[in-house]
Amino acid sequence: MMTNMDTLKKELKYVQETLIRSIQAISRVSMSESKSEQVIDKRLGDILDTVESACVTARCVIDRYRIMKPFSENGKKEKIISKVAGEIEVTAEGWLHIKLNTLLPNCRYKTNSYIQDTLTRLLEECDKPLPMFDKAFLAIVEYCDYDNREVYDQDNKSWKMIPNAIKGRVVKDDEQFRLDIGLFSKISDTPACHIYVIPQTQLSEFMNYLSNDLL
Repeated sequence: MMTNMDTLKKELKYVQETLIRSIQAISRVSMSESKSEQVIDKRLGDILDTVESACVTARCVIDRYRIMKPFSENGKKEKIISKVAGEIEVTAEGWLHIKLNTLLPNCRYKTNSYIQDTLTRLLEECDKPLPMFDKAFLAIVEYCDYDNREVYDQDNKSWKMIPNAIKGRVVKDDEQFRLDIGLFSKISDTPACHIYVIPQTQLSEFMNYLSNDLL
């Protein structure tokens, strides 16, 4: 029978293989003599895909074998991902608020599994019961400026992984009559993406907070 160490080595070999694929994707670009913008663009996308896949794979494998402290000094469960990738809270109003320490990627890339994995982990780590709304408004607020922004046009931003992550956890369904969605931008020299899930009945209150920079 395989020991835990035997199983770990086997799974780490798979992590190693995904990392090798990432290095190979980078090498294909750095060694390429192609002048085609389409070819280079495709290969750059391959780098992002493989690096993201390697990161999510490593997260899933390594977390199963790490020694987890059940409680920290302040009595809360230890959090690994949230300290690095974002924060989550249930506000005094009963709204769900998630802060991601990154901006949304371009929708032409397939690379959003890392963000969806981060969202899922943050939701699972929340130290308060998550609200459950029958009908909700999903507000995605990006903070950036003209220098640090990454995707200029709202319709080019990849956000579909967000309703996928909250479906069944915070809102019963993400079909059009149960979940409304808004995408907003605010000027800030510190890039971040803030996600709010609120009941539809409190939309006017949220918009007042947003317009007056009270969030």
